[in-house]
Parts: sequence; C-alpha cells; structure tokens
Amino acid sequence: MRISFGKLLLTITILYMTSCITEEPAPWNTDPVPVVFSIISPGKQVRVFVSETFAEQNSNNIDNSETKVFISNDNSNWYELTHDILDNSLFVDTAKIFNVEGGRSYYLKVEKSESLLTSQTTIPDTDAYIKNAECIEYYKDSTNQNILCGLKVNFTLTNNKNEGCYLEAFGKQLGSEPFLTGDFYQDDYFFVPLDSAAFSLKLVTTDSHLNKFRISENINITQIHEKFDVNLIISTYAGVRPIFSNIKNGIGLFGSYNYSNYKVTVKQKNE
Repeated sequence: MRISFGKLLLTITILYMTSCITEEPAPWNTDPVPVVFSIISPGKQVRVFVSETFAEQNSNNIDNSETKVFISNDNSNWYELTHDILDNSLFVDTAKIFNVEGGRSYYLKVEKSESLLTSQTTIPDTDAYIKNAECIEYYKDSTNQNILCGLKVNFTLTNNKNEGCYLEAFGKQLGSEPFLTGDFYQDDYFFVPLDSAAFSLKLVTTDSHLNKFRISENINITQIHEKFDVNLIISTYAGVRPIFSNIKNGIGLFGSYNYSNYKVTVKQKNE
C-alpha cells in the first residue's frame, strides 16, 4: 500500500542528513489512522492540516464535513478554526485574530468522527540571535544572475538543549546539518541574487517536537509557513509509522518555531 495525502501549506525539501532508522510495520494496513499536521509561529496565521491514511484509490474520500479543530493558549478557552472551503483538509484562523507569542504553550484539539486528537507545543523564546554577519563578494556571475560570496556568521544558540537552531537565507536552510552547534558558521560558496545589495539572514529556533521530527524523518523544512505538498512529508514515512509523532490518538506533528532577523549587506572584497 502506498500512503498518499492531500495538500498542506509548507515547502519541504527532503534530502539532507542520512541516518539508520528502525522501521516499524505500518498500523494502517486495514484501518485508516487520523493525521494532523501544524506548525505555528509568532506573526504567522494558524493553519492545521487534518486527514487520514488511506489507499491511493480512496484518496478523494476523506470526510472532514463534521471535523472541528480548536486551539488554545491555556487548555481551557478554545478558539475554533474555520474549515477552508477550497481545501477539504485545511482549517485556518481566517480572521487572523489568534495571537501566538514566544515562550507560551499552545494546545491543539481535533474532533474527527469518533476520535479526539490532542497535542501541545511551547513556542521557543528568542534567546538565540545573530551577533554579527559578514558577506564578502568574490565574483559576479551575470549569466546565472548571482554573486559568489563568502559568508561568516557569529551567533548565540538557545540555552534549551531540546530545541534546535538553523540559519536561513532566501527561503533556504544554510549548511548540511539538521541544526547548528558552536557559535560560528562559514560558507565560502554562498550565492546571492545579482540584484541583492543586502538580504535578511534568519536564525530559526524550533521547539523540541519539530526538532525531533526534522531529525528522525531526515527532513529539511524551510519556508515553514508559506506553502507545501504533504505528499513530500508522507513519502518520507515510506509506508511505515513515522519515527516521531506527538499527536495523541493519531499521527503527525504539532510543532512550533521562532526566529530572529539580521540584515546583511554584501560588501566588496577590499571594503
């Protein structure tokens, strides 16, 4: 059986770190299992994907007509998300009034058929930050419309050892490791678009759940809240139960991240 799903909202790049993972037989060979996927962050619209495992020939038969999705910052006062009329699997804070803050815990509740799925995440604080960054121009490539640069970054990572940090620029994670260590990053082959005299460098901090998910599933998640194809997520499960899930009574992820920005100016080599 091949596992497939509808759309989600996240650009996911599968590649970057290889490791040996012990796979367990899939529990959904006969019965569908509810799937919930959501990643929240301060300043971002809350969006929750709800589906279930199914055989490919039944991929259009997911019924979310009676499904209800709620989020709370105190596990008692629940805010109901709106079912997206264009995407059967998506529930959204359309009014954008639910506020997400760093350092606070949030709770998710999904009522689907006879199942009650729950989870919790704590938004990381922004104690991780970039101290300074230098981007030196080496060569302008007019043909490919980019500039080859050398990038050096000094940073301070989060004190929470369960969280993870990575650098991001132009919507892509920098480096080949799932998270940063130490306090310095260097890339002698860093490419900047030809028309970019300056750019924003992000230091992203993921909560413990998202951090474990990225490592266990070998997934490099960038542009977390923009758009994505959930088939790329589920394809990493390869027909087996995901190594990491924090959804009670189902599978999937309810995670979070926070980030700090640093403006970097591209400098000439002799400046």
